[in-house]
Amino acid sequence: MLSKATGVCLLMSMLMFTACTNVEGPLQSQVAVTNSPAKIGTEEGKSNLLAVTENKGNSCQLILDKELLKTAEKGQLKGIKANLSSSKNELEKSYGKPDVIGFENAEYLKYDNCYFYIWGENKIGVIDIKINFSVEKVKEVLGKPDFEGSPDAGFDEYGLGYKTEEYYLYFKYHDKESTVGVFRFKKL
Repeated sequence: MLSKATGVCLLMSMLMFTACTNVEGPLQSQVAVTNSPAKIGTEEGKSNLLAVTENKGNSCQLILDKELLKTAEKGQLKGIKANLSSSKNELEKSYGKPDVIGFENAEYLKYDNCYFYIWGENKIGVIDIKINFSVEKVKEVLGKPDFEGSPDAGFDEYGLGYKTEEYYLYFKYHDKESTVGVFRFKKL
């Protein structure tokens, strides 16, 4: 049987451990990762690096910078291991076992903050990524969007859309002042 003092010490250590390990919400996704950490927060890096989102587990990080539209034209996103049109098998080889497998208009595999929707021929057709940066920051880095505002379809959202020759990049927010949203990448 444990003494009262030992029991109190065990309880306190468990509570402290729980408090230190249960970090959730915005703090979890405010980690910046790059090969050149000195660039983050510097004037040099300010215009090039917008955001990197990385979490534990099947890490899925998105790097948004001035080259995003150029890279997207190839069906690729910096920091994402699978491209649009990659097969489901290639996705699973790159990321391993998904955190979640579900269905919403198509089968999807969730890895960290990324949702890969599998369409015809068992290939990735859409990539959705949770984001945490403002509408103004996106426009500062990528320039004037091809679309800005609320869609006419009656959705209660605010969006920025950028087109390349073959692909569409859409930043969806609750409203213009939101700093969290979803980035969608798909073929036109």
